[in-house]
Amino acid sequence: MYAKVAPITEREGIIDAAIWIGYAWADEPRNQGVVMVTGDDKNAVTGAAEELATAFWEVRDKFEFVAPVAPLDECLNMAIASKEHPFIISDMGDNPTAGGAGDVTWTLTEILKRPEFQKENGPSLIYASLPGPEFVEKAIEAGVGNKVEGFAGAAVDARFAPPVKLSGIVKAIENGDEAAETEVVVQVGSVKVIVTKKRKPYHY
Repeated sequence: MYAKVAPITEREGIIDAAIWIGYAWADEPRNQGVVMVTGDDKNAVTGAAEELATAFWEVRDKFEFVAPVAPLDECLNMAIASKEHPFIISDMGDNPTAGGAGDVTWTLTEILKRPEFQKENGPSLIYASLPGPEFVEKAIEAGVGNKVEGFAGAAVDARFAPPVKLSGIVKAIENGDEAAETEVVVQVGSVKVIVTKKRKPYHY
């Protein structure tokens, strides 16, 4: 695809041409790929843009992600059946280091619906992480080993799911260098959820 760009820039009436992939990991219409051609000859620019866009469209089914991808239920089924641990599932669409809110609760909501994770002795799962400053305060007040209940997440982005209700046992409290970096771990069923005072990426 990119090999087609340079020859177009050498045509009469064309100044520049490019293919912009956008942000392929995000489920947002505004992050779609774009073909851009500029110049001072309208017909040449239009023709070149349509030519490049058509070539782009014709190979759309040949692109692949750099890692295996699947719907969440399928990923969870694979993780539960896997004999290799840890089994990492990444919600790349909500990556706070790449423009995501880091605040979306849909994935955790779906995980907590699954019967496998609703008992304490179910499959061990760590969810890292979800921002919830008020929940963190409640967990600190409750203390390690005690029950805490409250809502976290979806303060910035509630389009796909509302704040998630967490009711479980405080397993750990980690104080960061600053108060805003404090985070807690609460166990809900067999799921250990890391809740942070501010949104935070976890890159394993």
